[in-house]
Amino acid sequence: MSLRVLYITNEDRQIGGSSLSLETLLSCVGDAVEPILLFREAGPVRDRFAALGYRCLVVPYYRASFQAKGLSRVLRWLPHFFARAVTQRRCVRRVRRQVGKVDLVHSNSATVDIGPRIAKALGVPHVWHIREYPDTGLGLRFFPSAGAWRRKLLSSDAVVAITPGLLGHLGLPAALCIPDAVLPASAAVLVLPKAPEVVFLAGTLAPHKRPDEAIEIFARAALPEPYKLVLAGEVEDGYRRKLLALAEALGASERVEFRPFTADVRALLSRAAAVLVCTAYEGMGRVAVEALFYGCPVIARGSGGSRDVLAEGLHGSLYDTPEQAAAALRAVVSDFPEAQVRAAADYAAATFSTDTYGARILSLYRSLSPSK
Repeated sequence: MSLRVLYITNEDRQIGGSSLSLETLLSCVGDAVEPILLFREAGPVRDRFAALGYRCLVVPYYRASFQAKGLSRVLRWLPHFFARAVTQRRCVRRVRRQVGKVDLVHSNSATVDIGPRIAKALGVPHVWHIREYPDTGLGLRFFPSAGAWRRKLLSSDAVVAITPGLLGHLGLPAALCIPDAVLPASAAVLVLPKAPEVVFLAGTLAPHKRPDEAIEIFARAALPEPYKLVLAGEVEDGYRRKLLALAEALGASERVEFRPFTADVRALLSRAAAVLVCTAYEGMGRVAVEALFYGCPVIARGSGGSRDVLAEGLHGSLYDTPEQAAAALRAVVSDFPEAQVRAAADYAAATFSTDTYGARILSLYRSLSPSK
């Protein structure tokens, strides 16, 4: 008998790492789970999952964050408090009517805090899957406070973090660490020779992903022609202009290329000379893991989940300054680290493969719903 699980997502308008990770999770548990997905609003992410055949609900709810600061925070606190209370209550009522009986509720992001409330109303266990550094990585200001968010976290029946570093950051030694699966072990491949491309890849080229730092690193590396920097991801026009102005100021505008985001990154990463991961606190860093599978050297900022993914630098290069990253980039271009790349692909296949991921998630679910 399959488990009926309500998944609460955090992405609506832009397909990102969280959505792709959930898609992988659902494919790994297969027919053992009957999933129902809850979205705050209709949009590209809902449409993608609906096209894959999953049952999708759209019920508005508030996320855990509150962006107002200073005087604006004071003026907006009470209106936000009452609007949030009404919306969350309505969401719980509508979800109860629409989903009927489920076996458990699974919140798919640190930014979603309505899960414990829905699970309590349905009388089922709650799993909270933490994929991000919510404070240092996303810069979230929790509402009404970080303490309230943490109390909700601790009230969950199970907390899953995707890296050991994230566990430590949250101070949750008793929680479960299950690295996100990314690809089948058989997907590991090494394509040689490499194309003269350095890649920066993100669902959205947003400031917190630091594409500006990628441009600075590439300019400092001063790689020979015809090497270019490929920035792949959706980007707002205003921010694109800022990035182009930075590239021009650094003398690299003719060698920076923008491309739209693609979920099928194998062709891009398998032929790239290197990939830059510049986010200060990635939860895990799906792009870095995909690059390991596809034989692409990874140069990542030495903090957050990147340290875990690269095993403290054993399977790639970690940097603290753009100068260090530029030196690492010159090194991998001048002398391709084939032995390290092959070992990194083996490590990725053993650590982040889909082959055993579903069994680990199902084991957790069944420990919470033993009758299943």
